[in-house]
Amino acid sequence: MLRYIFIFVLLGALFAHSRSTYFFGISEADLMEGIRLETVMLNDAERSRLVPVAIYTSYADSAKQNLPVILFNHGYGKNQGDSYLTYSYLNEFLASKGYCVISIQHEVKTDEKLPMEGNLQELRKPIWDRGVENMRFVIRELDSLRPQFNFKKLTLIGHSNGGDIAANYVFSYPDSIKKLITLDNLRMPLPKFNSVSVMSLRASDTEADPGVLPNSEDQKKYKMKIVYLANTNHGDMNDKATDEQKAEINREIDYFLTARQ
Repeated sequence: MLRYIFIFVLLGALFAHSRSTYFFGISEADLMEGIRLETVMLNDAERSRLVPVAIYTSYADSAKQNLPVILFNHGYGKNQGDSYLTYSYLNEFLASKGYCVISIQHEVKTDEKLPMEGNLQELRKPIWDRGVENMRFVIRELDSLRPQFNFKKLTLIGHSNGGDIAANYVFSYPDSIKKLITLDNLRMPLPKFNSVSVMSLRASDTEADPGVLPNSEDQKKYKMKIVYLANTNHGDMNDKATDEQKAEINREIDYFLTARQ
């Protein structure tokens, strides 16, 4: 368990930045694992919306420049507001591999609830579009404020509804994405671009909507990778996963990221 070390507020950002970006930086460190976690509250003044993010980096990489960035998108958390912190096993692991991982909170308590009935691809599209706006805002803010992070050719990862958001982002901005990894997204079709490497880890207890997953011909044509996890359910991909499940997910993602460099 990560331990709180200190809390600081960078008041200068309130006045120096045109978007009124607020930092409530909670830096946490586990000296055994060497991972640094900062939680940051960003205020999008144009949308009157707060966007919390968690930034995971390794202390070994703290002085490095051009750290490759992964944007992580959580699954639906019923607007509780803390879902961006519930995939620490994966985000810490990726930070230990030399990435800066930015986990974005897409839901706040005042948001409408995620539709569960009807044409979900149609009804959820505005929520996925809002997620894309969140991601674009975070990229703009942190690209300016954290010049050591490399936001060119991003990797996107998302679980469930977060995977749908990530896939939706690729359709809108394919030239800015290098890799996409979804953890059992069910509604948004996986994008087919030769320039974007795609992998999807599939749970054992769900079935994606028709057209979400590529057929075998498209998998080969676009070099997409679909991995079926026989012992992992849809709800077992966050920190509730067993050690064995976490190890398998980490291993598959690490192999994909390394092989597709």
